[in-house]
Amino acid sequence: MNMRPSPSILAGAAAGGLATAPLLALLYLASQVVGAPFVAFSLFDWLARTLPGPVITFGIDLMVSVIRALNLGATDRAAKTAEAALAVGLVVIAGMALGGLLFALLRRSPGRAGGLPGLTLGAVVGGVLAALGLAFPAGATAHPVVSVLIVGAACLAWGRALVWLYNALLERPESRAEASTTPADARAIDRRQFLVRVGGATAAITVVGAGVGALLSRRLDDAAPAVTADGAEAAASPPAWSDLNPLPNAGDPVAPAPGTRLEFTPVRDHYRIDINLRPVIVEEDGWKLQVFGQVNNPL
Repeated sequence: MNMRPSPSILAGAAAGGLATAPLLALLYLASQVVGAPFVAFSLFDWLARTLPGPVITFGIDLMVSVIRALNLGATDRAAKTAEAALAVGLVVIAGMALGGLLFALLRRSPGRAGGLPGLTLGAVVGGVLAALGLAFPAGATAHPVVSVLIVGAACLAWGRALVWLYNALLERPESRAEASTTPADARAIDRRQFLVRVGGATAAITVVGAGVGALLSRRLDDAAPAVTADGAEAAASPPAWSDLNPLPNAGDPVAPAPGTRLEFTPVRDHYRIDINLRPVIVEEDGWKLQVFGQVNNPL
């Protein structure tokens, strides 16, 4: 088979985007099934703590202004949704850039590419993302070793898929006009058709993976402790100080007056102002509050 001109860097960017979308969907599914870190959120949390303060402030102000101008709903929830979309978009853009870079390197050598460059790129990306996932777990509950294995294996497969796409595009005519000159028994779909078909397959994987992950996430939310009419959680919890030391009015019902809010606000209804994309999971047994600074008795 006569080799066609090497796929362009732009084709590499398209391939990077097509490969990154299902990668994120599968990692999101893994975060819901086994509690692995969702690396897009980990990357975003790292950027939120690394970028200069004025940049973060400008981004927050801009986001709040857009939410209010378009009346997108409660500011805290809409902002978290926008941040999640931005986190995913950043990873997809990074994947496109890395895909274009890989194709640029592969174009330097004629003919088919071996799998080593893609595996090397996948190992580097996987190492960086796994480190971010451990440093910023974003609500992950899986063992660190399991998290590293999942992220590493997924990124290795992503890098290998990029090389496969490069070789597949290399063997296809560049346009319909060129394909028309190919003998009928050896004619193949052109590169644009191939990318469209690959895009359809990756879209299906992405939708299925993200959809199943979202369904599992919703079921976990539904399984959270129920909140009673007075705002208290119905699930069993360690005895509070007031239970061990009852107050004189401990037996009085705590009922809100008509038209007013609950005496206790359920956790899920609190306005979120934290910097994390996902609420931090706090282990009560090991949680400590350090009091230090300009105090006489640090503890």
